[in-house]
Order: sequence, then structure tokens, then C-alpha cells
Amino acid sequence: MGDLPEVSVVVASYNRRLRLPALVEAVLADEAASELIVVVDGCDDGSIEFLQQVAADEPRLRPIRVSHRGHLACLDAGVRMASSRVVLLLDDDVLPHEGLVSSHAAWHCAKSGLVVMGYMPVRLPKHRRHGDVGTYVYAGEYEMHCSRIERGELAVLDGLWAGNVSMPREACLAVGLKSEKFPLFYHSDMDLGLRLKAAGLEGVFSRSLVASHLHERSTAAFLRDAIAQGAGDALVHQVHESEIGSFDPTRMYADLPAPLRVVVSALGSSRHAWSACRSLTALAGLFGRLHWFSAETAVAKLARRVLQLHGA
Repeated sequence: MGDLPEVSVVVASYNRRLRLPALVEAVLADEAASELIVVVDGCDDGSIEFLQQVAADEPRLRPIRVSHRGHLACLDAGVRMASSRVVLLLDDDVLPHEGLVSSHAAWHCAKSGLVVMGYMPVRLPKHRRHGDVGTYVYAGEYEMHCSRIERGELAVLDGLWAGNVSMPREACLAVGLKSEKFPLFYHSDMDLGLRLKAAGLEGVFSRSLVASHLHERSTAAFLRDAIAQGAGDALVHQVHESEIGSFDPTRMYADLPAPLRVVVSALGSSRHAWSACRSLTALAGLFGRLHWFSAETAVAKLARRVLQLHGA
């Protein structure tokens, strides 16, 4: 690989046995990957058995099973095991495209002190189906987030979106992936980005570093995620108030038309938020079955706004 630095690829995995074969094959096909460390987060779905079987003939694969401790804590454990100067942190539901690891390595060869955020567009079905609304909403917002970074409206480390991110191992260990001040999952990547920024690292984003995101969400998970997103949004402002300002709940619905602002504000602060949003998603589901997908998306987004405010 010439002068490219070796890269340790670290993955935390939980109940994704069926995703692992393609991920392992894609990573190990890249010569810049000196090792692939997969930390299985306490699940018993056959993941560790599969990985151990492959590792018997592939010395670069290093599987480890730990007691259930959460995503970032597992990545932390994997980074501590790593031996390369650069670590690439991948989610277990992304599929690297050819040359991903090498391309990350090239960025770190060109300049030190970088946090490199790759591109992971959602792999959407050829034809939208009833119940796909959570994935379509996520895909649209991810693309909007990347566009904001490219237009200079948002710095990479002010809005780090993890899942396909590399950085120097030494800096990763010094800052720590998991923070005791931020025990939540949602927006933990934003918390990490702000801590890396405070440590003096520079963030860059490149669409050439591609991994497909094999995103799936049930309606129930979509609603649970919304509450967790709101809680994470509030906490990241609390922890990093000096950097990004205090949390303003009205920001969560300020862009809506006046009648909808009233609805979100009233329901989001009500103890009836969850039941109201289940009714809204039932209505969205009806629109989906009728293939009126624009209406399905609009109603689902409204329900999510209510629950994000409720979570906050």
C-alpha cells in the first residue's frame, strides 16, 4: 500500500449476525485494513460463533464478545485492542464500498490530526412500500445534513454523524469515545465531535468515502427513536452549552406553520404525547397502504416532532 498508514477497522455489533458476512468480506478485501476488530455486545444471536469460525482462517479478523455495555463502550474496547495508527469506526449495518479503508488511510497520510467523516447513503428499496417511512425520513435527513456540511452551514465536528468515521488512534484514546457526562445513545456522536474539536482535531467530510447504510426501522422503533433523539438533543446542549448554546425547545418546531406549532407544543408537553402519536402513526400507516407516501411521510414527521419534544 506504499506510504499509506495501516488502519484498524473497529465495529461494535449487536444482534446483526446476518449483516456480518458481507461487512467482514468487504473490509478484509481492502489491503489497507491491517485488522478488523468486531466487538459483539453481549448478544447470543450466533455472531461470535460466526466470527470465530472466519477468524480461524483469517488472522486479520479479531472478534471479541463482551458483556452488554452499549455501542460506544464496545467501540472503546475495540480501539484499545487496535494496533494501527489510524482507526476506522464502522457501524454494523453499513456495507463498505470498494477502497473505503484505503481512501480513509489516504486522508490521514496527507494530514495529521484529522477526523474524517465518510458518506453512508441509505440503500433504499427500488419501490417504496408501506412501513418504509422511517427509513425514508432518515435517508432524507441524512442527505440534508451532508449538504449543510458541504455548503459550509455546519462544521463536521459540530454535527458529527458517526458510522463511517476515522481518526488517529492516539487522539481517540485521549478523548475517549464514551463520555460519563453523556450516557445516552442519540447525539452521542455529536457529543464526541464537540469533544474532539475541543481537543484540537479538524473534521473533514468526503462523499468519495462511501459505505451503504442498510437502514431498517419498524414503526414502533421509529417512535422510540424520536423520544431518544429529543432527550439527546437536550442533553448535548446541556453538556456543551458554552460551545453550542442552551437548549431552546421552540427550535424543534419553529419552522412549522403556526397551527402545527401549536399542536406540537401542546402534545409534546403533554402526558398524552405517546398515545396521540400512536394514533398519528396509525393514520400515516393508512396513507402508506394507499400508497399516498407524501402524506404518510408528513404525518409521521409530525408524530416524530411531538415525541422529540416530549423526550427533550
